[in-house]
Amino acid sequence: MNFIKIFNFRLFFTICFLSACARAPLKDNSEAMRPVKHNVSLTDDLPLKSLVHGIQQSIDKLEKDNDGELRFGPKLVKKSDYAKALKSLLAQILKVETKAEFLSYVRQNFDFYEVYGSKQWGEVFITSYYDPVIQGALKPNKELNQALYKTPSDLVTINIGKYADVFPKWNVFAESVLEQKSRKPIVRGRLLKSKNDNGVPEVVPYLSRQEIDQMQSLKGLGLELVYVSPIDSFFLQIQGSGTVKLPSGKEIRVGYDSQNGHPYVAIGAHLLDAIPLKEMSLQRIEQHLKTLTKEKQQEILNKNPSYVFFRELKGSSQTFFSTDVIPGRTIATDYGIFPKGVLAFLEFEKPIFATKESDEPSSWEKTSRLVFDHDTGGAIRGPARLDLYWGKGPEAKQSAGVMKGWGRLTYLVPKNINEPQRELP
Repeated sequence: MNFIKIFNFRLFFTICFLSACARAPLKDNSEAMRPVKHNVSLTDDLPLKSLVHGIQQSIDKLEKDNDGELRFGPKLVKKSDYAKALKSLLAQILKVETKAEFLSYVRQNFDFYEVYGSKQWGEVFITSYYDPVIQGALKPNKELNQALYKTPSDLVTINIGKYADVFPKWNVFAESVLEQKSRKPIVRGRLLKSKNDNGVPEVVPYLSRQEIDQMQSLKGLGLELVYVSPIDSFFLQIQGSGTVKLPSGKEIRVGYDSQNGHPYVAIGAHLLDAIPLKEMSLQRIEQHLKTLTKEKQQEILNKNPSYVFFRELKGSSQTFFSTDVIPGRTIATDYGIFPKGVLAFLEFEKPIFATKESDEPSSWEKTSRLVFDHDTGGAIRGPARLDLYWGKGPEAKQSAGVMKGWGRLTYLVPKNINEPQRELP
């Protein structure tokens, strides 16, 4: 969600996903996709103009790394070749008269590769993220009393991978400790000002959510960006970026800057006594939290020790791939498995609401569209997880909050290109 960048931490629905997994784990990324063995019924429910900006951004980014390669399971494609195919695609969008013409061009010029999936090829568990718009203040008050903090100066990164390069026995740690966004083997810690008995500064685990929010360990250090409600602060950290509206009418855009290094824990797993699993959603969790006392509310929020630090943004929210997020078309997948900067085709069910105030959908509608794999997320791990960016504000929240279902994902691979001639690692 950068990432957002946050790691795009998503809610609780990983429980639903994990309970349904039945296939053997991937041996390596060459097994992450395979050519589709059936005809893909290609449709798109969004205006084609929303594809233009995303395609151009992909071209710009891929052309900056001409020597790089993209892996689609067993197939390797040069980034320069993929950018060239996208240029041709962009030209078609700008000259075709109908969507059918454009989709016909896609079918003729791209092969489709389905992902490894969960129980079967192509199957992915889909959640969604969005950009919240919340109320805030430059000074704390009774309701808006939780600070959004900038990254503290004593937060440091320890590169376990570098240690493993020098000390091979550290590989056991490097393989199990992965940074939530980039998949690098790092851990985060706190550099203490005081020194140990040997006179050497120490690095210890960074402060947890309980220490930061409840014990106010960062208060008064000049790290406060703006003040919001505790619940809004918590969910903004899950989404990774958003807009804070001040009483004056001014808006402050904030986005992910860093994280405290603690593992993400979905609080929905601790609310099953109050919310049935099948009814679990962002809206239901938020509603339940508001019924609790301040102390009980914080106790539940503390179940997730992970904490996000923000920075003020000057432009739109950015993806892990350093592109603008595009409502309905940006997806987040596991960066360690799937390529970034490419087009994919997503089939899923979208929620339909009776009114703008409805918390639950009145129905679900099958749909499909072309999407950009530009993002990644801390809770988006494995060959069968996907997060779809829904947009900004209350309407986006309405849909994003209830997305938790299965769909199908296939990637678009240009035809008639030369695959790099080398051994697969």
